[in-house]
Amino acid sequence: MIDTREAEVATDLAPFAEGDVTALKTRPEAIDRPTAVEALRDHYGIAAEVSELRGERDTNFLVHAEGVPRYVLRIANAAEQKIVAEFRAAELLHVAQAAPELPTPRLQRTRDGGYGFDLATESGPRHGQLVTYLPGTPVAAMSDARFQFHHLGETAARMSLALRGFQHPGAHLPLLWDIARLPQAMQFIAHTVEAEQARLVTWAAGNYAALGDMLKGVRQQVIHNDLNPHNIMMDAATHTVTGIIDFGDSVYSTLANDAAVACSYILDDSDDPLAPVCDLLAAYCRILPLTETEAGMLPTLIAARHALTILITNWRATLYPENAAYILRNQPRSVAGLRHLHALGRSQARDQIFAAIAGQTP
Repeated sequence: MIDTREAEVATDLAPFAEGDVTALKTRPEAIDRPTAVEALRDHYGIAAEVSELRGERDTNFLVHAEGVPRYVLRIANAAEQKIVAEFRAAELLHVAQAAPELPTPRLQRTRDGGYGFDLATESGPRHGQLVTYLPGTPVAAMSDARFQFHHLGETAARMSLALRGFQHPGAHLPLLWDIARLPQAMQFIAHTVEAEQARLVTWAAGNYAALGDMLKGVRQQVIHNDLNPHNIMMDAATHTVTGIIDFGDSVYSTLANDAAVACSYILDDSDDPLAPVCDLLAAYCRILPLTETEAGMLPTLIAARHALTILITNWRATLYPENAAYILRNQPRSVAGLRHLHALGRSQARDQIFAAIAGQTP
């Protein structure tokens, strides 16, 4: 039975930095396709057709040149600070130089040599950037996805290595989707009205809080923070990785959080729900070994990510009830993931992870 005692989680901390919360609360002002086409022509000298892509915070367009998808145009939320766009640009440029073999979006220069532009709107200036489109099939959509998780682990490790040593002031801005922000995100617990969800979230948050000073002794760096099976593209015929997309949640945080985020998406409903996680982590640690402390934290970090997903999506669904189905689309996975992790218990989950990566921790 789940312990329903109130977790010792600090929900009365200073209010969360308003910037990221405001961006998540602010509905992107509609930008029509003619405006996007005009921006491409004016700032990049590109004549193309566009189609809108769905996004959490921003307005995004797929750019077709001669009927072929070539680029993705991102128009940031009006509430987003410009330093965030500067951070994303610097990160993409760094990865392209540090690990050119990684198939990441390539940032395009404007006609005046910059890496972005400002678009005047009624809600204020919005920053725009253009990156290359990366073809392929998301790992999540592969018919044999269960056998591709080692690619996900290898890719996550290589991305972490590419970002090692990268620094930018924008990486240190508070980001609500950072697992490290779970204690502050507990301020949204009132929006989680289903009793089981509330108990599981409180359990996960309590375990995360119990890590305490242990978190200070593990590696920290800029991480991608959303390396899930929907953001890794593959060639279905050759089973090679063709794209790593969506750097919108990158942040300076605990290195192990990157692996935890990837793992959180692949817990399954079989008799061995951690089997896919173990496949991913074995591949990850062959390239970038985790310390024993980092690996031991993973069950708690994975549960914390699930709790964060439930808290944020329930909160945003109350803000935008007409879009609730889309906002809550990943929530059942998080609820199921917390059920599995609670049933396993931290000790059993740790033992299974240690067995999977045996001999690969320094």
